[in-house]
Amino acid sequence: AKEIELRNVKMGPMVMQQQVEVPSKERCRMETKKLNVEVQQGMAPGDTVTFKAMGEHQPRKIPGDVVLKIKDVKHDVFRREGNDLHVDVDISLKEALLGFERSITHMDGRRIVFGTQSVTRPGGIMRIEGEGMPHRGDPTQHGHLYLRYRVVMPEASALDRHREWLRANFPE
Repeated sequence: AKEIELRNVKMGPMVMQQQVEVPSKERCRMETKKLNVEVQQGMAPGDTVTFKAMGEHQPRKIPGDVVLKIKDVKHDVFRREGNDLHVDVDISLKEALLGFERSITHMDGRRIVFGTQSVTRPGGIMRIEGEGMPHRGDPTQHGHLYLRYRVVMPEASALDRHREWLRANFPE
């Protein structure tokens, strides 16, 4: 390890102090240490976990901190925006017109049942209160779960045999 030493250097009639890196007389022990990271409920991307004075040790210097920055991993189903969760749900044209009931497995393993008995518009959004991410510092408070419906239209060939009936019976 090296340390910084101040030396007086005479330059003409003036004396200047100069910083010089020199081998250290003191020995710092190098060790690998495991740090247990506790990610609290509600932590968001960009939040940090700090381990005070666990950084590099150098002679005559206070050791630095180890700072870990939280990153989120893309989930197959849920998208996080703040404390809210968003999910895209595909429904058939029949379900959009007549209603439906579905369930989704939440990130904590619980089953959330949702649906409607009315008409669902393409791009319609349903909010389920309190089913988002917990608030940091107050795990009793949660964001919301937003379900956005995408209506999957049937193939044209599937409608061929019903086309005349639909023309006669479907409201304008």
